[in-house]
Amino acid sequence: MILSEDAGIQNHHKKIFDFALKATNSRRRETLMIGDSWEADIVGAYNSKIGQMWLNPGKLEVKGFTPTFMVESLSQIKNFL
Repeated sequence: MILSEDAGIQNHHKKIFDFALKATNSRRRETLMIGDSWEADIVGAYNSKIGQMWLNPGKLEVKGFTPTFMVESLSQIKNFL
């Protein structure tokens, strides 16, 4: 788990995703950001060229692009992993 407070960077910035990839020795193309915040989690991952899974129980409208995956409940996530 990478917290933006630990890295000293806000979630939506590319640097937090770069920090997380390096800290976990992960590959961008093999990484999936699962989050419920459109701006901080999904837009940030999209801008960092990381796959995104938006937990969107309120069925909010997407803004600007379609995330890699969208789910409405936590139980749906396991179907993708």
